[in-house]
Amino acid sequence: MAGADCSILEKSGIESQYRFLTIGVLYILVIGLMFTAFCGLFWKVFGLFWIAASSSLVVTFLIGSIYRLNMLSLEPYTLRDQDELKTKVLTNVIRYFSVTLFAFFTAKCLEILLFGSLADADVLHEMEQRLGSVGGTLFVEHMIQLNLHHPWVWVLTVLIVLLFLLPIILKFQLKKRKEYFSIKKNAEIRMVLTNHEHFKEQLIRLHKSAYEKYVPIKDVSRPKYTEHERKYRDEPFNTQRISEEISYQTTEDFVNLSSWK
Repeated sequence: MAGADCSILEKSGIESQYRFLTIGVLYILVIGLMFTAFCGLFWKVFGLFWIAASSSLVVTFLIGSIYRLNMLSLEPYTLRDQDELKTKVLTNVIRYFSVTLFAFFTAKCLEILLFGSLADADVLHEMEQRLGSVGGTLFVEHMIQLNLHHPWVWVLTVLIVLLFLLPIILKFQLKKRKEYFSIKKNAEIRMVLTNHEHFKEQLIRLHKSAYEKYVPIKDVSRPKYTEHERKYRDEPFNTQRISEEISYQTTEDFVNLSSWK
């Protein structure tokens, strides 16, 4: 549930094992809160428990899966030096925003389920001025009136947002202890370095095989075979791109640059 590699976790200390156990329990708790909140939402809207339960299962599966993917992608980096990647900040902002958005939506639905009755009088007063109100409108109105007249419910919102972020925080704390993620990093780097040269040999062999089978167009000379140039300094991790020196003196040199796309 926590996304741990069990073979690596067995080699880690007892603290890492208990930490991942805690993360797994928290994930199950988050899924339970999601299902309860969405079930309350659909029950208020449709008024039928079996529709609410089945709809909640589908929505919880979808959102819970996306939440878990974000939780896994936000764990400490091991294989690559992510500080070299320009997209690191943007992708992390999007992931954290997604997790916070799921937590906010879950919290507001859960608040209506638990404390919606406190806003009944305010909703009734508001609805007396309207005609043709439906369940969905009443649910949204309960949410509005509850937050207007009982702002303390935001405490629950903040707690649920922290609960959603807690598994990610717990994983990052593990990185400082040099246990699970240190073992994982060494294993992944060793695997990549061991297999990279063999992969390159196979890739060059396939390129040469494809070149030999190439049938040139009539009246066109056969192109010369050249191997692909290295584009990164830290191959095979590929985070530090080799900057190409651009040198040209005429317009024709500029147009015919080899790196031009």
